[in-house]
Amino acid sequence: MLKLSVMQVPDDSKGACAFQMLQYVKLQVDPQIIVLPATAEAELLAAARAPAAAAAGAAVLGGDGSEGDAEVVVQLQRPSMFTYERALKMLAAVAQDDAGGGEGLLLVDKLTEMKLEGHLLIDGPSLSALDVFKEEEHPSAMGIGSSKEGASVYGLLQRCVTGMGKRLLRQWFLRPVVQPSVLADRHDTIQLLVEAPSTNDALRAAMKQVLDVPRLLAQMRLSQSRPRLAAFKQLANSINQLLQLQLMVATLAPAAAAHAAAGGAGEAGGADRVGQQPQPASGPWDELAITRRLLAAIGPQLTACGTLVGDVLDLSSPPADGCLVQPGVCKALDQLKATHAALPELLTQARGRQPAIVESQLQRVPAHVARRYSSQLWSMVYIPQVGFTMCVTGGRLAEELLELLPDYNLAFMGDEGPAAAAAAAGADLGGGLAGDGSCAYYYCECTQQLNSQYGDLQHKIQDLESSICTELIKRLLEFAPCLAAAAAAVAELDCLASFAAAARELGYVRPTLTTDDVLLIEGGRHPLTELLTDGRFIPNDTRLGLPAAAAVDGHADDQQPEAAGQCGPRMVLITGPNASGKSIYMKQVALLVYLAHVGSFVPAQRAVVGLRDRILTRLPCCSMEAVAQHASSFMTDLGQVSTILHRATSRSLVLLDEFGKGTLTSDGVGLLASVLQHYSAQAVPPMLLACTHFVELLGPEVLPPHPQLQLCTMQVLVAGRSSGDAGDAAAAAAAGVQSRQEEAAAALDEEHVFLYKLVQGKVAASYGLNCARMCGVDRAVLLRASDVLALQQAGQPVSRLALPELQQRDEQYWQLVQQLAALDVTDEAAVRQLLGAMMAVEAEAG
Repeated sequence: MLKLSVMQVPDDSKGACAFQMLQYVKLQVDPQIIVLPATAEAELLAAARAPAAAAAGAAVLGGDGSEGDAEVVVQLQRPSMFTYERALKMLAAVAQDDAGGGEGLLLVDKLTEMKLEGHLLIDGPSLSALDVFKEEEHPSAMGIGSSKEGASVYGLLQRCVTGMGKRLLRQWFLRPVVQPSVLADRHDTIQLLVEAPSTNDALRAAMKQVLDVPRLLAQMRLSQSRPRLAAFKQLANSINQLLQLQLMVATLAPAAAAHAAAGGAGEAGGADRVGQQPQPASGPWDELAITRRLLAAIGPQLTACGTLVGDVLDLSSPPADGCLVQPGVCKALDQLKATHAALPELLTQARGRQPAIVESQLQRVPAHVARRYSSQLWSMVYIPQVGFTMCVTGGRLAEELLELLPDYNLAFMGDEGPAAAAAAAGADLGGGLAGDGSCAYYYCECTQQLNSQYGDLQHKIQDLESSICTELIKRLLEFAPCLAAAAAAVAELDCLASFAAAARELGYVRPTLTTDDVLLIEGGRHPLTELLTDGRFIPNDTRLGLPAAAAVDGHADDQQPEAAGQCGPRMVLITGPNASGKSIYMKQVALLVYLAHVGSFVPAQRAVVGLRDRILTRLPCCSMEAVAQHASSFMTDLGQVSTILHRATSRSLVLLDEFGKGTLTSDGVGLLASVLQHYSAQAVPPMLLACTHFVELLGPEVLPPHPQLQLCTMQVLVAGRSSGDAGDAAAAAAAGVQSRQEEAAAALDEEHVFLYKLVQGKVAASYGLNCARMCGVDRAVLLRASDVLALQQAGQPVSRLALPELQQRDEQYWQLVQQLAALDVTDEAAVRQLLGAMMAVEAEAG
């Protein structure tokens, strides 16, 4: 029996977080064959071939219990093969290849979805529609620069101070979890940080100085050039900050710190001595998983790593001539540095009875000849990669001097700046100044002796230091697992501190997560929309799966399980005017449930969230998404609803926003009603929120009442143009005081105040004309639209638009009809007169 699992997830993670979802699936499914597109990168191929247990860090055992290295078989196919519609054909192709290419019979019963345990599933279009992520392209027309995060929920809550924290937080948003213990630990940590703002600020200030240590170490290892001292300084400073962070956490959790120290001492052989010491009292910080993880990751090994860097490299001052290594690390290097430092004295000062090197060369020139060239300055200089040369400032040597100095050969010409800097201590032929500012560099027997004796000292020093730094990096790579664990713990703490800072600033509260299949939100707010209302956002409540008067505390163990029939409605159908807040309400409910599963606090007064398995949405998609899918907007909506019908379970949250509006009203009403009745017929349907403008749906003959379905609307306050109320207007209409046009004008002048409050009930009017008036549509167009609407509701034919020009023309046509009826066709003059009148009317109308 063959089993096919199809996975299509966005995963742009790099580094240690790369291909985590693939490894998770391999551990859960244990596949024998993995089919990848032919365009897959080498890293993806390697991750797919790796055994699942090895990818998870465990030993791979063979069938006899011995360690094995069996890899997963990876097959490559065209990228066009990777669609859900071609899953059956792919399964047949895999089966045929496995059977050796024979024409075997393959019977497929059905395709089932592979569910990733422990994760809340939400697809990319839903994340985009809920504004969880919003990528903004760089405004440059040349395409220079990278995109950035726009106004999104992730951008609102992302306040991490480390790069690794930002990447981990994005992974949390892409992969919400449904593990109560993990979410409870995150909420406990955020609660403590919210209650102690100074502690949170201090921790964030310490973490801000911590760079991405594993990535920095990897860059140093892969660097093709000489290691930079700045990189080592950054590494050492990050390690010191990690140790400071460990001290801060140990102060907050003394019991956990003592336990971690006891564990380390036990490994070193001192467990008995440590165990006899009194243990500090346990506090709230001692119970947190992040505390134990930090204290375990940042320990003696990290201290040894920082000490190793400080003992080998001189990090206290900027390097002189590129020197990095501390004195005493390498004797040969110390000797080379001492020789290099003594070069100026060697070249310019006398040694015993022997004159200085430059002076010995000058003595080869007679004094009467030297006086004629007193403007030239002679100096012995050392230039890296060139060696020792005699620099003559003021131009080339004259032929007279070259005859006296036959061993002098011109090496190259240069300007005065570098030579003057290299020959700060020089000698001249007569004490004069430099001439034309050009420098001539010569080789001679003296420079050859120096080159053979000392060689290229600076590059010898740099090569030896580079080899020492390379060896140091190899030693540091032994601490890579320790550094990676410390960086991962800091990234997690950074994410939690970011959530705490956002919760304290934005007024978020801790949600109560429960295994009960309920959802209770009191005073819920939309995290993005509330920022645009200047504190005037209208909160709303949500009760799904709860009886009308139930009280929920979030503790499933303290409550008796209720029968499905005793629970409250699980589906809500929302009607209301345009722009009254229906879509915002649905999105805020989904976002609150989503944030609770990410581990964040939520924008509400109180929230009790039953764990969900997925969030499925049919929300309006942008036109670009429809174009990218080569389908119309309505076809895209149908595809989303089809996915909902196939994948929604009783633990899912479903959102349907104006489904069916892209086609005929009758078809849209039928589709939406059938979807609602489909879920109403289930014993425990998913939690569903739907909004619509189809008033035809509210009739009992179309959508019969059901205990699982509740009708709600967004409240609207309607005020008349004057003090008259609805009863006065009805009486006036019955008496014939106002005409239909006057009634339409009066309706347009009514003031509609959207209260943005969800209440039980239903609304038959969408107030679309009033919304058009608010958007500035011409009043004449609105009056005509109101007249047509009134005639349609009364079941009367729609009369033609009553314009003065049309009325005058109708009168002329009526007169011509009367003349034609009374015309004597035998009277030729009367016929010509009628034809002339008709042509005149036609010319006037034309």
